Amino acid sequence: MKLFKGILLIIIIAGILFGSTTGKITGKVKDAKTGEPLMGANVIVKETSLGAATDAEGYFVILNVPPGEYTVYASYVGYAKFEKRGVFVQIDLTTETNFEMTPQAFQGETVTVVAKRPVVQKDVSGSQVSVSSDEIKKLPASTIGEIVSTKAGVTSSMSIRGSSSNETLVMIDGMPARNSRSNEPITAMPKSAINQISINKGGLSAEYSNVGSGVVNVVTKEGSKKNYSATVLVKYSPPAKKHFGISPYDENSYWLRPYTDDDVCWVGTSNGSWDKWTLQQYKGREFQGWDAVSEELMQDNDPTNDLTPMAAQKVFLWQHRKEGFVETPDYIIDGGFGGPVPLISEGLGNLRFFYSFYKQNTQYVIPLATDGYDNFTNVLKITSDIGRKTKLSFSANINTMNATSASRSGGSSIFVSPYGIAKTLDRSGFTVPSRVFITDYWSTTQRKTNVLSAKLTSQLSNKTFVKFNVSRTEVNYTTGPGALRDTTRNFEIVPDYYVNEAPFGFWPEGANGIDGMFM
Repeated sequence: MKLFKGILLIIIIAGILFGSTTGKITGKVKDAKTGEPLMGANVIVKETSLGAATDAEGYFVILNVPPGEYTVYASYVGYAKFEKRGVFVQIDLTTETNFEMTPQAFQGETVTVVAKRPVVQKDVSGSQVSVSSDEIKKLPASTIGEIVSTKAGVTSSMSIRGSSSNETLVMIDGMPARNSRSNEPITAMPKSAINQISINKGGLSAEYSNVGSGVVNVVTKEGSKKNYSATVLVKYSPPAKKHFGISPYDENSYWLRPYTDDDVCWVGTSNGSWDKWTLQQYKGREFQGWDAVSEELMQDNDPTNDLTPMAAQKVFLWQHRKEGFVETPDYIIDGGFGGPVPLISEGLGNLRFFYSFYKQNTQYVIPLATDGYDNFTNVLKITSDIGRKTKLSFSANINTMNATSASRSGGSSIFVSPYGIAKTLDRSGFTVPSRVFITDYWSTTQRKTNVLSAKLTSQLSNKTFVKFNVSRTEVNYTTGPGALRDTTRNFEIVPDYYVNEAPFGFWPEGANGIDGMFM
């Protein structure tokens, strides 16, 4: 018996420690004329099994209400049925709705009103905002990060009020979603799977621990018991360059012009015809000229690399022949479908499902180890009413991302945005163009995230319910260089002078240029 009580206590504490995924409806029922409370009136959330009876003060509490918009009605013997539409329930908050009932004039009379949201939410101790399902549908955003960034003080990377993203707690269906390797939030979730999001930016209650900045609480959709529904969103952008100005691979670009401009490439930038302002623009890219290069090659006692100035330039251009054209479109496909499980739904407690998928392909501003990154997510949620007031749900979130690693030391970060790539290439003191022209300076990386969870909720009484959550999160990284460069000299660039396939293929040296001379 003691063991049972201990287990029950652990279950209850577990439900308290994790953030709630539901709200509650409270209020009073009274006589419209006299103002007297009506004891024993029934208050029901339409099309659900949720409801409560009023006490001696006419007060009622309906716990464990999933977030969303509902119609709530009150009934009492001798009074007309009172129906209130548009009652909006938010995650972890209380919605107050009162009923003033009038004596029934004739059989079947119903009074219908539309609820209004309060200007001030009384049970919010800090700065908290909610994003409803209807609002999410209208937003042009595609991810959780983009959705929350529409609110003041929050960025798409989950930074709240200037804090680091690893100080933000993201919860999905009441369970923390966090990468234990990097402490970064896991936000792979199709827009079609999201029911409601609440963002708490300060004044956190005691149930949230180990949080530095704020909490983003996400509640996912569950399938309808009776009807099927589907949604799909497609975004498409045709192939196009993703930067201003000319391509970094153009002969007149910052990295190539000193070696290709006839005014200076033969005699050198300091001895050419560039004025001092042009020379200032290319500071750090000074070049001695192909005439000087040819002379050095002729005098190094190695007859195999003797090249004329024009031949040396041809070899250089071969080893810098990478092109930056974007040839693949960017696209996003986000869809969801749900409803009762065919044939067996009624026999298994109104067994229902909701499946969502998300596929994104985005090309980089310039090709790296991969031309871009792709992201694929599958989410499945299965729900069953195993009792009149007991609900059990299972969910699986499986995500795979293929991209280029933003770290050469085995870090978990990846290149996603053009800004991140540009910032890395433009870091202080960077004058080596090998990262622009070599395909495999950074490694390819694949990240697989699997999140499995189960939740059991049971309503013990009108004022008490028990919630038990369990989840398992697994994140796997596969990072490594691409195929090794073939160093066989198979390409005859000029008569009797052969080179390998550089700049393509992985090579530990990272060198680019004639025999690695020019970096």
